[in-house]
Amino acid sequence: MSRRLLFCASLALFLVSPPLAAHRLEPISTEFARPFAPGHGNLQFTYDYALFRPEDLGIHLIPDLEFEIGLTSRTQLSVGWPLILEKSPGEPARVGGGHPEFAFRYMFAGGPFNNYAISINPFVAPPAGDSHLAGDTTETGVAIHIDKDFG
Repeated sequence: MSRRLLFCASLALFLVSPPLAAHRLEPISTEFARPFAPGHGNLQFTYDYALFRPEDLGIHLIPDLEFEIGLTSRTQLSVGWPLILEKSPGEPARVGGGHPEFAFRYMFAGGPFNNYAISINPFVAPPAGDSHLAGDTTETGVAIHIDKDFG
């Protein structure tokens, strides 16, 4: 009974929280459907670490830089670049640049005067970094972001 009450109370607090303005206090590694306002943006310096078992290969992104800027009320441009440090046990660390990533976000539904937003976010990372650390292939993809404000 107490678990059910705790779950319901947590869910209720989540659902009645005030709407968030996109990108105002954005937590690290999250994406919002609403782009930045024209001429506004941010520069993020993040750090990622991955440890692969059983070989104990450690990969650090030190830093993973990302610059985002709003172009219009519905579009945003992002450019990112990681610096990779790879460390294997008993071997010297290898450091090199990763592939730069270019992304574009277009909000095709909703917006600042609606309680929802839907955007598409294609990206491409051409093989311009250290091929020994980051590989030698082009990475492409697309994401769809959906925001819904509750409360």
